[in-house]
Amino acid sequence: MNRMFIKTGRLFVAIAAGLLILSACSQSEEEYIDDKNDTPNEISLVGTQGGSLTRMTHDDTTDGNHGLMVRWTEKDAFRLYATSDTYATFTIPDGYNPAENNDGKTATFVGSPSFDGTVLNAFFPDSRAEESWADCYFSVLGQIQDAENPRAHLADYNFMTAKVNLSGNEISTVNFSHKIAILKFIVELPDGVLPKSITLSTSSNSDAGIVVKQNASDETVKTTAKQLTMTIKKAMSNAHTAYMAILPSTLKEDLTVGVEGDNGVYYSYTAEIDDVFSYDVGKVYNATLVYGGVGNGFRTPSIFDNDVAKGDGEPWTKGDGKSSTTPFLIETAQHLKYLEINVNEGKSNYANVYFKLNTDIHITADEWRPIGHVGGRGFYGIFDGDERTISGKLQSNDSDWTQFGFFGFVYQSAIIRNLHITADVSVSSGKWEHVGGVVGYAQASSVLSCSMSGKMDVELGHLVRVGGVGGGLSTADNCVMTGAIKVVAGADCRVGGVAGATLDALTQNSCKNYGEIDVTAAGFAYVGGVFGSMNSNITDCHNYGAVKAESSANNSGKAVRVGGIVGYGSVNSRTLHTSHNASTSIIGKLTVNGSESECSVGSLVGTLPSSTQVYNCCTSVEVDGLDLIGSGSMTTCTASH
Repeated sequence: MNRMFIKTGRLFVAIAAGLLILSACSQSEEEYIDDKNDTPNEISLVGTQGGSLTRMTHDDTTDGNHGLMVRWTEKDAFRLYATSDTYATFTIPDGYNPAENNDGKTATFVGSPSFDGTVLNAFFPDSRAEESWADCYFSVLGQIQDAENPRAHLADYNFMTAKVNLSGNEISTVNFSHKIAILKFIVELPDGVLPKSITLSTSSNSDAGIVVKQNASDETVKTTAKQLTMTIKKAMSNAHTAYMAILPSTLKEDLTVGVEGDNGVYYSYTAEIDDVFSYDVGKVYNATLVYGGVGNGFRTPSIFDNDVAKGDGEPWTKGDGKSSTTPFLIETAQHLKYLEINVNEGKSNYANVYFKLNTDIHITADEWRPIGHVGGRGFYGIFDGDERTISGKLQSNDSDWTQFGFFGFVYQSAIIRNLHITADVSVSSGKWEHVGGVVGYAQASSVLSCSMSGKMDVELGHLVRVGGVGGGLSTADNCVMTGAIKVVAGADCRVGGVAGATLDALTQNSCKNYGEIDVTAAGFAYVGGVFGSMNSNITDCHNYGAVKAESSANNSGKAVRVGGIVGYGSVNSRTLHTSHNASTSIIGKLTVNGSESECSVGSLVGTLPSSTQVYNCCTSVEVDGLDLIGSGSMTTCTASH
């Protein structure tokens, strides 16, 4: 088995790897037998592992040197495409017994296609398939591990494809090939510290990032990122085994494995890669990460405590800020304070000035002052987080400002990118109107490849817009929320997993929410899994988290509008396309004068203006009692829903 060891301050990666399980039959084997089913439209296909990894119950068999033993289970399903957008679903019926089917390595799937032919394309799992074969892709973003069932989440990431020969009612053996590998981390933090997340990062100087999305049809890379994070829930010990699904990647230069503890400290391990290192499909890679004190393989964050918060900070000493290759380097918490002071006191808005964060920051200060606020004191520069992490807490008990987050107000073509927030956000008083993990309000600006995995607890007595990444965003691209949002608003609110409200007629692209959203309001509640309200064009955005909103507004008119992607399409002539909801829990409740009133709840959108175009969108799960659109209509809606 492949192992990584922390010994002398470096994490050395060996390239040998163990297969998860041997193939049940070769990729070239095909078997045809007579179909005994009397129903002509029902066809059975026998699915085999065909490679090293299949679905879905995972047994760790390290003692037998097999890595993970995985088996088919009943109700597993794959999608079979005859043409790019003509398909049928095949499912394992109830009563499937792995013991009677080659120890779960084979299974019979039943479906009723309205087509036949040869060289059809199969995609597994069906729940992650798109409406068109050309649009199908693999994604390893947003993984959440439950420590009580540490391998269950892998079920959603065991992507497989196959070429299938189908003729009449014959049973064909379908040999799936597997598209992911598994990283197995044995993590041991200091006594009493429980892990909250684990992050794999590559150098921002490397041109080879981690592959996080891959096209299914030709296996070309769709998206790379410099950081991949998996949230860990219900950890029971400082010693924990984490399983992370990854796509084939070639890494260069250096690699960092970071573990966030429930004490707020972000423990980072530096790995040395000799030349290049490639992760291959169907293999388990083991890493042993044991805390041995600062300097023994660990990169520790700079501490932003009360003393730093009350001071004036220290000027940065490296870089000139004139370009992305010579940015001002923020290497300490004192440097960060210096930036905050200069922006918030109006000394400079740093328009077109480049910054790079060169250290993780752990915030313990009782009060956090966001970088930038309205009134001519916003941040207008370009801030590269360098895949670094802000951990600890972002909290405020009182302020005269209205924008809260790590950044408060950014404006005039500012760019925030490659920044990751694991800190918990807490605001309960003051005049805050826009609250986000990364930024409160980003107008005419861009937030790119940022993530939020902390908890957000917002309780305010007035109008509020809350998002995991931003309260209000003009342009967001490749941003991910995996934390949780709880909002109690004394008036109207707009809340989304990524943004509470989108701004300007721009585009939100490739954003994902995996976090749970729970909103209670005394006024209008526009709540979406990804965006609370929609003023922008939205493409390739997905929700996997539960969404719940309740209001006691003293008026009717569908004051609660809840959707899997968007709560409320507030502006006409926008587009929503190639997006989907995969959450079965989309809930809205409105109480008017003590009686329950009608809400506008849809599995995709709560309310949509009539001139907004929706196409190539779908729900990959059934949401009981919900239409795609709660109220309103669509000018364009393809049959691929």
